[in-house]
Amino acid sequence: MIALFTNRFLDLVQRWSWMLGCVLVALIFIVSGWGKLMNPHGTAAFMRDAGIPLSGALVYVVIAVELLGGVALAVGFRRQSVALLLLLFLAVMTLSLHNFWHYAGQEQQGQFVQFLKNTAILGGLLFVASAHYKWKYSVGLSFVCRLMIALIFFMNAFGVVSQERSAHELVLAGAPEQLAPLLIRAGQVTQVIGGVLLLFPKRVAVVIGALLLAGFMVPATLTAHAFWSATPDMYSAQLTNFLKNTAIVGSLLTVAGYFAQLAERFGSKGTAKGDVGVRAND
Repeated sequence: MIALFTNRFLDLVQRWSWMLGCVLVALIFIVSGWGKLMNPHGTAAFMRDAGIPLSGALVYVVIAVELLGGVALAVGFRRQSVALLLLLFLAVMTLSLHNFWHYAGQEQQGQFVQFLKNTAILGGLLFVASAHYKWKYSVGLSFVCRLMIALIFFMNAFGVVSQERSAHELVLAGAPEQLAPLLIRAGQVTQVIGGVLLLFPKRVAVVIGALLLAGFMVPATLTAHAFWSATPDMYSAQLTNFLKNTAIVGSLLTVAGYFAQLAERFGSKGTAKGDVGVRAND
C-alpha cells in the first residue's frame, strides 16, 4: 500500500512539477519585462542610477530578453537555451543591483537577502538549462544547482534575517503574538530539514526536500508579501519579493519534477529510470 502510494505520488510530481516550475520561474521575467515596456525611459534612468549604462535601443533589448525569454521558458520553446540566456542576464543584474558588499548595516542585510533570492533563481535556471545534458560532470552540476537554491533557506534558518523582525512581520500579518516565536522556530527547522534533503544523494529525498521547501515558501510568501494589500509606497517592493519567492518555488518544483522521473519506483525491477520522461521542451 505504501509502495503504491509512493509510486503514484512520484508519478504525479513527475507529470506536473517540471512544467509548473518553469512557468513560475518565467513569471518574474514576464512581469518585469512588461513593466519595463510600459516605462522604458524610467527603466533607463533606474539602470543608469544603478551604474548600468543602458539607453536607447539597449533598453528594448533588455525588455525583449525578459519578456520574450520569459514567455519562451513558460511555453517550452527552446527551453534550455532560453534558460541559459536568462541565467546570464540575471547574473549580470544581480551583481549590478544587489552588490551587498558595498553597503552597511540594515541596507546591507536587505541587499544580501535579495542577492540570495536571485542566487536561488539562478540555481533553478541553471538546473533547467543543464538537467537534460548527459555531461561528464552532470552529477556535480546538479548538486551545485541545488546548493544555490538551498543556500537562502540555510542562511534564513540560521539568522541572516533577524528573528525579531520575522516575528514582528508575523504579528503584523495576523499571527498571535504568543505563537510568533514558535512559528519562527518551526520555520527554521523546516528550512534546515528541507535544505538537507534537497542536497541528499537519494533521489526520493531530493523530491521530498524540494516539495517541503516549496510548501514552506507558499504560505510564507502569501503572509509576508501580500502586495495586493500593500500601501502605494510599498507595492513595488512587495510585488518584487512576491515574484522572486514565486520563482524560487518554481525552481524547487523543477528539481522535484526532474528527480521524480529519475527516482526508482518501489516494486520495480532493475535500477532507477534513466534520463527519460521529462524532455527539454516539455
